[in-house]
Amino acid sequence: MAFTYTSPANSDADAVRWWIGDTDSTDVQLSDAEIQYALDTTGTVYRAAAWCARALKAKYSREINMRVGAGGEFRVDLSRMAQAYGELAEFLEGRAIAYVAPWAAAISLDEKEAQEDDDDRVKPFFDRSLFAGKTTSNEEMLDWNKFGAKG
Repeated sequence: MAFTYTSPANSDADAVRWWIGDTDSTDVQLSDAEIQYALDTTGTVYRAAAWCARALKAKYSREINMRVGAGGEFRVDLSRMAQAYGELAEFLEGRAIAYVAPWAAAISLDEKEAQEDDDDRVKPFFDRSLFAGKTTSNEEMLDWNKFGAKG
């Protein structure tokens, strides 16, 4: 299983490894290819790390818990690892969403005028003057399909 890690600042794959705690080359959880697949599929570090955490949750959910010793004093609780990876995935998904910010167009007059002057901008179907002093009938309604083509 290929494993590379240097620093979360060096690459997106290293950042994913850092977020899921898979930085120990003696205890590899996911291969480089698996992490790259998550990055390619999701497009962001946080979402890829959440996917990887969910994959590790699934992996450890399949394992069994063990107790060893006469009184069960030594315990390996892999279901707790699965639960922890699930909680990590929820946290990372929250981080991925936290960076999506709403955007309102034309807050300033300069921006509004720049958008109106942009020749490559899709012409709005309606504006403030659409029904100003006009009456329409069903025969006069515009065909919506005509507006898919540039022209």
